[in-house]
Amino acid sequence: MSIAADFLLIGWLTLEGTGAAIWVGAAYATYYLPMSLFGLLLGSVADSFRRDRLLLLLETVSAMLLAGLALLYWSKPIELYDVIFLAFVLGLLRAMQSTIRLSYAYDIAGPERAIAALAGVSIALRFGTVPGAIAAGLVLERYGVVVTLLAMSAAHVTALLPLVAQSQPVRVHLRKRAIVLSQLAESARELRSNPVLRTLFVMTLLIEICGISFLTLLPSVAREK
Repeated sequence: MSIAADFLLIGWLTLEGTGAAIWVGAAYATYYLPMSLFGLLLGSVADSFRRDRLLLLLETVSAMLLAGLALLYWSKPIELYDVIFLAFVLGLLRAMQSTIRLSYAYDIAGPERAIAALAGVSIALRFGTVPGAIAAGLVLERYGVVVTLLAMSAAHVTALLPLVAQSQPVRVHLRKRAIVLSQLAESARELRSNPVLRTLFVMTLLIEICGISFLTLLPSVAREK
């Protein structure tokens, strides 16, 4: 529910507050900004520490942060800068969760079953998003932003339970800690020398551009209909 509620909160609150699609686009750009700025750094962190502990810490921080935002927005009217701030915070949380979650799936499955494990994570995310989006829409319409943020916080608390109950040790594939700039240079060299990876990079870039454009239009279309 929590991830599905991100797009609903950001798009609808921005459109309701400004009535301008350009601000919806700016809010979504802010949401994806942390991945662009800190993606490589987050990957380095995920490679250097225990992913199970990182994920446990991250879910705890996410629950506390969302509850704190609910308290903040309960005490004051929501302005445009509040929505932009919310978009950045949610984007940062999702960037960290995505990186660490996929690395943890690799730890659990191992290199032999890595593809199946990553596919399973992706399928679970899609199946969770469908009822999550509907539930978030109902909560937002009936109870408002504060209760929606509290529900998102509760979803992260629920996600903590299987992590806390995990008693079987997981083999962690740690890499030697490296300077972020050296990892960036290594990625650039691989991109230049690997035509398949380069093609995949360009395809992903184009698909994401189209996807964000669709997200920007969707709240406006929904309100007009």
